Amino acid sequence: MPSAAASSPESRVPRYRPGTPGASAIRLKPDDIDGIWTLSFGRFGWKDYETRGAILRIERGALFGGGSNFVYRGHCKLVGEAAISIHIALDRYLADPNFQKVTGINETEHFEMNCIADALSPDHFEGRLATAGRRTTDLLPEVRLTLIRFAPL
Repeated sequence: MPSAAASSPESRVPRYRPGTPGASAIRLKPDDIDGIWTLSFGRFGWKDYETRGAILRIERGALFGGGSNFVYRGHCKLVGEAAISIHIALDRYLADPNFQKVTGINETEHFEMNCIADALSPDHFEGRLATAGRRTTDLLPEVRLTLIRFAPL
């Protein structure tokens, strides 16, 4: 689905009239994003094993989970009919000296990220990351985020 940059996350998702060529046929409701999800993020071009990831539970807009180095918590909401807005706060619990930065920001003890992710299917979302304090349109163009549903709730 094509994207249009705008000043607010809600206006970033294009609205198509039904039947428009290229428009998404996916129509989600807020409950449709509840579930257990695998999250991965990394630079474009990285192989899957090079990306960072976690298992997340999303329920009624609350998001929490973890991975090998970080605890993830935050919230997400449906934007339009086929995208979600995500805010994630990450807290490091393991100091790994071989840890490779993914986002290009200071990934120390605590940092936050925002993302608008488009639905490729009801069980698969993809988007680009932005760090907290930056507008959603100021994305990190080289960092992608993928959410794939592992199981429904």
